[in-house]
Amino acid sequence: YMGRITFLVIMELFFRFLRRIFLDGIWIPGKFESSDGGPTCASYSETSFRVTLSVIWALIHIIYSVYLGRKFNKEIVKAKFKSKIKPSTIEVLIALSQILVLIVQFSYKTYTGRVMYMFNPCHITIFMQIYLLLTKTSRLGAHIFVIQLAWAFGDFTGFLFPDYTGLVLPFEKQFFLIEHFVGAFIGPAALILSGRYYYPSFSQWKYRTYAYAPFSLYNRLILMPLGILTWVSLNFNLCPCTMDPFVPIFRNCLLYTSPSPRDS
Repeated sequence: YMGRITFLVIMELFFRFLRRIFLDGIWIPGKFESSDGGPTCASYSETSFRVTLSVIWALIHIIYSVYLGRKFNKEIVKAKFKSKIKPSTIEVLIALSQILVLIVQFSYKTYTGRVMYMFNPCHITIFMQIYLLLTKTSRLGAHIFVIQLAWAFGDFTGFLFPDYTGLVLPFEKQFFLIEHFVGAFIGPAALILSGRYYYPSFSQWKYRTYAYAPFSLYNRLILMPLGILTWVSLNFNLCPCTMDPFVPIFRNCLLYTSPSPRDS
């Protein structure tokens, strides 16, 4: 009996700790909520509406990604892609600097109780780049290379129109900009200039759109459900970002087409 009580107490403390580092800096029931999480943010649109759109777009992009993924496999063969080429020293150093930036970002978010935002695509883009910069070339790497080029657009927009909500610690805003600059420019440039993954035929428009499909699926199948369960607007899937200057032009059309609805 005492063993069960001890186990329950430990689990209760563990889940409180998880709540503290993942959510408490975003919203606390009845006490606090930020502009990017909490009941007000979650009520921006109906859950049934979000789920319906997510399912529809997920099905479209699953079919689309399978179709173009097969075509890209043939393109890899046609381009005489070379496997098992080791990364250069510069690539390794850039990857290590990216790892350092992620560690700093994770430390910031742990302290402020916003670790949930480590699931945002900008961080995942950095992870993809680190993998490519530290490993030998492969067919899987070729797919990831094309995909991260498309995802890097998110880092670019984050750098161009930064949302500083919840960034309150010293130099946290600066590291936010550094990470997005690295993901948008340094990582892709290092991979392209190294020549290990860059082939002109990989830049065809159809492969750029193929690379968008995993981005949409990540938002629809992972971030949206996580957001609905936790009331955290991961990548603005639940409620809008107010920093995008193009929002007044498109407004509610983004609810139907974008994984991250925005409004003014």
